[in-house]
Amino acid sequence: MEYREKAYAGGKIPGGFFKREGRPDEKETLTCRLIDRPIRPLFPKGFRNEIQVINLVISADNENDPDVLAMIGTSAALSLSGIPFAGPIGAARVAMVDGKLVVNPTYAQQATATLEIVMAGTEEAVLMVEAGGKEIAEDQMLEALAFGHEQCKQLARIQKELMAQAAKPRWAFDAHAGADPSLQSKLQEVATPA
Repeated sequence: MEYREKAYAGGKIPGGFFKREGRPDEKETLTCRLIDRPIRPLFPKGFRNEIQVINLVISADNENDPDVLAMIGTSAALSLSGIPFAGPIGAARVAMVDGKLVVNPTYAQQATATLEIVMAGTEEAVLMVEAGGKEIAEDQMLEALAFGHEQCKQLARIQKELMAQAAKPRWAFDAHAGADPSLQSKLQEVATPA
């Protein structure tokens, strides 16, 4: 996974001594991890094909964080591609601002929020939660998680509708194809302590 926010997305063009943008900054690296965490377990065990997803922010309004959109875009791209992927997933940022839950808050709302959660999930389960807050009650946290999961479910359903219209046929994948049982038993024998 790769996530990059180019300076020109926010209307800034690098000039002076540094005319090019360098390696990913801390925010970009953390966003890559945020995207990878719920996506990776949805590939079948034994799937070793290299998959590369590059999220490039080419336009931003400087009011909304594009990281959650990148998570949803990654899920949609993988779901449409035909590779063996047990998605789609939905993702949402939930914040508690002035005692009310807000989905995908602006930067200004995030600054005053008493709770901020970034979560991803399928229609069936929550896959990943990253949260931070200022001493909130347990029932408020549970309410925020349930609210966020509802948003994830909606986004997963929308992607399934898109898949029904535009997805490529799924690859046939068998994790045991080409496996040599005698080699596997020999490895087991050598690896087992005496």
